[in-house]
Amino acid sequence: MMHLMVHLPAEAILGGPAQYRWMFPFERHMAVLKSYVGNKARPEGCIAERYIDKECLTFCSMYLDNIDTIFNKPERNNDRGYNTGELSIFSCPGRPFGGPKRGNFLDSELEKIHTFILNNCDELEDYINAHKMELEAESAENVDQRHDREFAKWVKQRVCL
Repeated sequence: MMHLMVHLPAEAILGGPAQYRWMFPFERHMAVLKSYVGNKARPEGCIAERYIDKECLTFCSMYLDNIDTIFNKPERNNDRGYNTGELSIFSCPGRPFGGPKRGNFLDSELEKIHTFILNNCDELEDYINAHKMELEAESAENVDQRHDREFAKWVKQRVCL
């Protein structure tokens, strides 16, 4: 195995990137065509006949509505539109993978998470505009950066009043 590593760089230089000389798709398709052969005396006819059959079945299955086919079955990872949130930011369909995980965030990370959630919640658009107007009234410099830094605290003060 070690000797193989000596020759791999030279092969890469001679052949170029692997995707330009990769034969797997062709070999895979040849295996499918070989599986079509039923009569070993006439392999070409078997392949042609099975290929036409497959094309006809594919064409017909595109137009069948009440029968499960490859074209109308639900996706493998279909979330089926589960909606558990009331706010727009939490209304995206999805399911968690695995169990809950506990972890501690740094204060700076937690502040970034709060800012992201608050800035992407459609219901808080009026508050976002009001906060930006207040910041512009104070000073027109770095309004967006100051908004990102101070918005979570500003909303918390407004809610607590």
